[in-house]
Amino acid sequence: MVSSSTLVLLPSEKGRGVYTLDDIPEGSPILEFAGPRVDRGHVLTALRTTGHDGFLQIDHDEFIGLSGGFDDFINHSCDPNCGLNFDGDAPRLISLEYIPEGSELTFDYACSQENFPFRFACSCGAPDCRRIVGDFRELPAKIRARYLRMGLVPPFLSEELHVEMPRLAVGAK
Repeated sequence: MVSSSTLVLLPSEKGRGVYTLDDIPEGSPILEFAGPRVDRGHVLTALRTTGHDGFLQIDHDEFIGLSGGFDDFINHSCDPNCGLNFDGDAPRLISLEYIPEGSELTFDYACSQENFPFRFACSCGAPDCRRIVGDFRELPAKIRARYLRMGLVPPFLSEELHVEMPRLAVGAK
């Protein structure tokens, strides 16, 4: 994993975001999503009572909540430089490309969402921004196929789509 001393939380166009203080090679593991595992009922209650929406879906009715760490602040982008690797106990953020020092780390939230309890307007600023962040099935077919090919989709979605997931070579150069 990238040393936490090479990551920093800074203001961004989206509120706050995680930036790297060092170059990150393509295929590098960056951090693990370490919050508590909660069910859909917990997510719905949090949305109704606090408006809190910092949940990462990892199964049909299972989510990861806030950890208090950098993983809570990785922003969405329709053109991400990172993706999720689901090989292991907890999802890991990995670099999809060489990420130069000073860059914000982002991933596409839709790659793990199914019947997600909320949608939101996207303001990522990517040239091909989709304008709405929703579920994996709502992604354009070309993007879904790319994420599946790259192994960036959680098992609960890829198995349901009857797709054999490739093993992503994390840490390979």
